[in-house]
Amino acid sequence: MIFLWLMQSVQAEVFIEADEDLVYKVVRDLESYPEFMPLVHEVRILSKNPEETRIEYEWVAQVPILGIKERSLQEVRYKHETKSAHFWQKEGRLSHLEGYRTIQSVPGGTMIRTQVYFKLGSPFQFSLGKGLIQSLFQQNTQATLDSIKKRCESLSSKETL
Repeated sequence: MIFLWLMQSVQAEVFIEADEDLVYKVVRDLESYPEFMPLVHEVRILSKNPEETRIEYEWVAQVPILGIKERSLQEVRYKHETKSAHFWQKEGRLSHLEGYRTIQSVPGGTMIRTQVYFKLGSPFQFSLGKGLIQSLFQQNTQATLDSIKKRCESLSSKETL
């Protein structure tokens, strides 16, 4: 059993001027991520259940500071009634990666929050230092939410035209 409180963690949030349902739709459309997230090269759905509450996918993204592409196998479980997600790495470079994303309607739009817990795995990662890894995760988590915001607000403005 992994105790999340023993791991490093980052969190980020962003306010989006768009409807909660649109934000949830964009978040769940994993295969479109390469279209609006510059560091994401590929997302390939490997399996999903009919209700789309469980999706297993392969994710390939650029890690600019290291000059490498990172590939990982992940799974996400959605709770449609609360518009939330729990995701984790099944295969990849880290010893453990797990996170939660919530989407909540607020006056004037939607608030999206992400919390990510991770544990380093390889000696290579340890050599980079805990602080650098923490900073990379923080930047990546915020960049992901900023990309979702930009995409949602772009789609929302097209709907009102």
